Formats: sequence, C-alpha cells, structure tokens
Amino acid sequence: MDQLDESRSSGKWRQTLLFATLIWIPLIAVLTLLMATFHAKDMEHLRRLVGTEQHAVITEAALVLTNNLDWVHRDLEYLSRRPDLDRFLTSGGENRHRELTRDLASFMETRHGIYDQLRYLDASGLEVVRVDNGSGKTRIATEAELQDKSDRYYFHDAWASPLGTIYLSPFDLNVEHGVIEIPYKPMLRCATKVGDRTGVAKAVLILNYLGQPLIGRLQALAKDSDISLWLLNQDSYWLLGDRPEQAWGFMFPDGRDRTLAKRDPALWRTIEAGTRDGHPLHARFDEGLLSAARFEPTRKLSDRNPATANHVLQSPSYWILVSWVPKEDLALQARPLTQRHVIIWITLGILLAMLSVGIAHLSVKRRQSIETMDKALQRLAVANHGLNSANRELESFSYSVSHDLRAPLRTLDGFSNMLLKGYADKLDDKGQDYLQRMRTAAQRMSRLIDDMLALSRITRAELKREPLDLGAMAEEILDELAESDPERHLEVRIQPELHTSGDRRLVHIAMQNLLANAWKFTSRTGAPRIEVGRDDTDRPPSFFVRDNGAGFDMAYADKLFGAFQRLHHASDFPGTGIGLATVQRVVHKHGGRIWGQGAIDQGAVFHFTLSPQAIHES
Repeated sequence: MDQLDESRSSGKWRQTLLFATLIWIPLIAVLTLLMATFHAKDMEHLRRLVGTEQHAVITEAALVLTNNLDWVHRDLEYLSRRPDLDRFLTSGGENRHRELTRDLASFMETRHGIYDQLRYLDASGLEVVRVDNGSGKTRIATEAELQDKSDRYYFHDAWASPLGTIYLSPFDLNVEHGVIEIPYKPMLRCATKVGDRTGVAKAVLILNYLGQPLIGRLQALAKDSDISLWLLNQDSYWLLGDRPEQAWGFMFPDGRDRTLAKRDPALWRTIEAGTRDGHPLHARFDEGLLSAARFEPTRKLSDRNPATANHVLQSPSYWILVSWVPKEDLALQARPLTQRHVIIWITLGILLAMLSVGIAHLSVKRRQSIETMDKALQRLAVANHGLNSANRELESFSYSVSHDLRAPLRTLDGFSNMLLKGYADKLDDKGQDYLQRMRTAAQRMSRLIDDMLALSRITRAELKREPLDLGAMAEEILDELAESDPERHLEVRIQPELHTSGDRRLVHIAMQNLLANAWKFTSRTGAPRIEVGRDDTDRPPSFFVRDNGAGFDMAYADKLFGAFQRLHHASDFPGTGIGLATVQRVVHKHGGRIWGQGAIDQGAVFHFTLSPQAIHES
C-alpha cells in the first residue's frame, strides 16, 4: 500500500510539472517579448540622450573656437590701426621705432596667457620688433635677438595676402631653431600685411596665439559632459584626441600614419562627406554614434563680424569637431539598464513559474476529492496574493524612486548655494556659472519630481463630487497669476454661470494647469487674451480655456497629453511637460474627456467635460 501511494504521488507530481511547464513556456515567452520591447525602447532612449549630449558638446565646442578666434581677429585688427604703427610705416626713424615698440609691448602686457609673441616683420621677413610673453612677463627682444623669419610658411602666406586681410595659419606646434619646442606649445599664427598711407605694403604683423588654453577648454568641456571630443585638421590628424599620443602626428616623421583616415577609413569618409556642406552631421552606425561639424574659421568669423568685412579672414585650413561613441562604450553605459531589466525578468519569471506550478497543481488535484480541491484553491489564493503584492510594489516603484531622489537633490542644491554665497570670491565667473547651472538643473529636476508625485497622487486620489463654479475658480486662479507677475497686462473674459460638479481639489489642479499654460504661452503676444467659458454646441456641452498665444501644430496634437511631451523648446517656454498629462488624468478620473485645438502663433483652446456622459455620447 505504501508503495502504491508513493507511486501515485510520484505520478501526480510528474503530471503537475508537465502541466506547469506547458503553462510557463508561453507565459515566459510573452514576458521575454515584452521585456525585450521595453529594453529596446530604453536603449533607443539612451541612444537619443547620448546623441543629444554629443550635439550639445559639438555646438558648445564650436562656440568656444569661435569666441577665441574672434578675440584674436579683433586684436590684430586693433593693432593694424594703431597710430604709432601708421607713423612708423609712413616716416620710419628711431623715435618712431621706439614709440611702436612701447605701444606693442603695452598691448602684450594685457594679453598674458593668450599670446606667446607679437612680431613686426619687414618686407624681407626680418624681425624689426618682437615682444615675448613666454617667460611669464612681457619682454622686448634686443636687436641681437631679432631673427630672420623669411623661410617660414606663415610669413610667405601672409605676405602673399592682399592688404587689409587677416591670415590664420594652420594649427601646429611651435618650432624654434628648427626643433619642436618642449614641452609642446600648440600655436596659431594670426597675421596681417600692413602698408603706409599710400597703400604700399611695408610689413607683416604676426600674433602667436597660445593654443594650449583653447585645447584645455575643449578637454574640460568633454570631461564635464563625459562625452568623447576630437579636434581634427583637414588631413584627419588629431589636434585633440582621446589620448595625448594621438595628437600632432603630422609634426613627426614617425607620426605620418597617425590619422583617422588610416585607423578607420570608412568613418573618416563619412565625416568628410557629411560635414562638407557646413551642416552638422549626426548619424548612427552599428559600430557606434557619431556627431561631427566642420569648423571653417573664415566662414565662422566672417558671419559673426560682418562689420569687419574690410578685414577679410583667410585661412588655408579648417578643423573638424568629432564626437564618436563606439558601441563598446554605449554598451558600458547601458550595462546598469540591462542588469536592471534582467533582474526584473528573472523575478517575474520566477513568479510566473510559481503561478504555473500552482495552476498545474490545482488542475491535477481537482481530479481527486473536494478536500484536495479546497487545499489547492487555498494555495492558489496565496500565489495570487503574492502576485498582486508584487504588482502593487511595481506600481509604487516609480513613486518611491521619485521620492527618494529629493534628498540628494536638496543636498546638491544646498551645497551649490553655500559655495556661491560663501566662496564666490574664490571662484571666477566660469566657476560661479557652473555652480549656478548645477543649482538650476537640480531645481528643475526637483520640480519635475514634484510634478511626477502630483501626477501619481491624482491617480490614487479618491473622488468626492460637489457643486462647482468654474468661473469663480478661474477668476481666483488668474488673480493669483497676476499677483505673481504684476507687470503682465492681458484681457480676461469669463462667462457667467459656469456651474458643474466634481472634486474641488482635483478640478482646481486641472484649471490651474490650463490657465497657467494660457498665461505662459501668451507672454510673447502683443495683445494677450484668455477666455474661459462653455461651448453648448458640443454634445454634451463642454467647458473651454482659450488663449491667443503661441499655439501649436495640430500635426502633433496626439502628443499633447503625454507625460514629458513638449511642443515648444524649454528656453522659449519653461516647464516639465507634466501639466496637460495631469489635466487629462483629472478629467478621465471624472469620467470626462479632453481635447485641444490650435495653430502656430494663433493661440490654442482646450475643451473638457467632467461627466461620464461625455464619453458615452461622443
């Protein structure tokens, strides 16, 4: 008998396991498909985020180059118009020479750390005046120290340029007496040919611009954003790369092959072709993410300084700013995301396995007796309870994460504020700007978290209907907005008798968001107007909030009520993208519906109902 019972028990468990496996396999397949879809979406979001950061780094790097070269351009133009230079070119003489030398030295005393040398070369390439800043102080070269620069390419190129033009040399390392200076001194020579009052060319003024501070700023920009940044010349040599040994290969006999064209010909061809028209290049490949832009000093500075068109900039070279994130680096950034998805998949897979075993066990046991069936049902209830608990925990996960982010954000904002207040005198303007940016970002994220929490609370809030006057509510909200922005003047039209029923707190939140949006998007309108009323032509009648502000493109109307969806740039109209999503949650919680209409620069109107009949009748 014992052997028979043991045999029956063993057979029952085999049936249970077989049945559980048949249930679990399709469930785990569906779960795997869903998790793969979620992972693919998150990876796509990561790629877009990295691509956006690449674009931002490239744009800011181009701005850094433009600002620095603009400074050099203006300085050389200023020097070429100095009265002491004009008098020396016209009449010469020892006295005029001394006056010019003092004038150039005075200029260089204000440019430590920017220029290495300022030279005045005569028509034969001989130095007539040289002012050095290389030793940390301004020094005028003696007559015995003056050199012959007639064999230097930049003298010939500058002398060949027409009068009134500014020549910018290629970016390379400084060479003294035929030897590359150690430590390396990246250098740009900015030169202009000058002449006397009759228009006869007499000399060349050359500024040796120190390139290392410029490269240092680009390196700091890349480090702060944690994005790779290269600076290449037109021959694909690195001026700035991921490693110091990559740079300046063209200056050394054994470095002629240290080019991107040699290391990755396909990537270089893509960059060269994609940036040829002057527009930035943003592309995705199986091998990684690419962002690049061609920087042509001639075009950039001519576009920036149309007033100095008489000093045309000439440059024989251009540079290319490149941000390349290979797939290995992208995978490294995605590793925490992948690990989190795997943990969720394993957890849910175990829960599904438990559920499958429970269902299979119930099915087998059901064939036995009523007593066995009751026990199986109890186990199923326990399993279902565990699954429901897990689902509730998953629902509260986003709320908990948002809530737990508050403390580090407050700490970041607080310490940044303490640094700004207590150590402002020890920080330069850029350092204070960085801290202010940190505070702004932390405060914006805090507001975003607050909006997320508010959105979450609305979903869980209990609905308590009572009679409401939307007109009085709108008037109260608009008065609060006017108090917060007393310099705004706009026309307000509120229809009378806007009676309805709903949860006062939730409807106030919805009206607050709609009216705040109308207030915000009419801020740039000449004669702003906000209307609140009821449209009886709708069935059932709907309430509306209308403005004549920035409006929106109806092609993107399907994105209006999505969380974090924005149809305007944050720099134009600040916000978190939660407002309309919150309004939709409130309206749907009341059993109503909401829709919007608008046109660009012609305003927008949002209709909504607060009764379930709106859904049935529509």
